Amino acid sequence: MSKFAKLFDVEAHQVLLKKDFDSESEEDFLKVETSIDGLQAAIKLEGFKNESHFEKAFEEYDQEKAEKFFKTMKNLLTQTDEEE
Repeated sequence: MSKFAKLFDVEAHQVLLKKDFDSESEEDFLKVETSIDGLQAAIKLEGFKNESHFEKAFEEYDQEKAEKFFKTMKNLLTQTDEEE
């Protein structure tokens, strides 16, 4: 079965990794996103050399990477709250 997304549970939240396609550049990309206190945080991973590199990046994205992404986004949003 060919997967198009992975969902990870992190600190009572979720991190979604999703395959996507940019029709303008005609390139595949990965989108990583989460929601923290009602705010959406996302990054776009692009520039893969070829289809196999893209698939490898998708397959190798794991719980540890999801946790790092979440912690980074949480820290950014926390810093924004503290600055106000």
